[in-house]
Amino acid sequence: MRLIVTGIFTIIGLIWIAPDPTYSQKLRSNYDEPCNKTVRCKSQAWLACDPETDRCHCAKSDEMIYDPMRAKCVSLIGERCKFGFDEDEGPEAWFQRADCVPGAVCGPSGICSCPEGFYEDLINNQCAKVKENGVTCESKNECNQNKL
Repeated sequence: MRLIVTGIFTIIGLIWIAPDPTYSQKLRSNYDEPCNKTVRCKSQAWLACDPETDRCHCAKSDEMIYDPMRAKCVSLIGERCKFGFDEDEGPEAWFQRADCVPGAVCGPSGICSCPEGFYEDLINNQCAKVKENGVTCESKNECNQNKL
């Protein structure tokens, strides 16, 4: 009888142990952390394990950079920010959307671009406000083209 009672309490005890909601995230590595077949990268942050270095880097390294302020990879200006799962399905297809670099927006075509009144700052990988008349510009993109 004692064995049955102990077994019941063990089962009840196991039922009451709530799973840790962050447990799966603890098993995922952040940017530039080690990874392998069992320790995967945080896919929600657009990270993937680089097989050459066994470290987490942007899944689309030619189209994205890591943004430490947002703790995830973001799409560069002129690159895709919508990735379709089945592009043959047309506009109803499921897609994943990535954030764009600071200041840029993901347009209806699924490409990151600077809004009107901003230009692509290639040094800082972001959209910067166009300079007003009378302010020295280092490139024509920086100057307000409407006031030239």
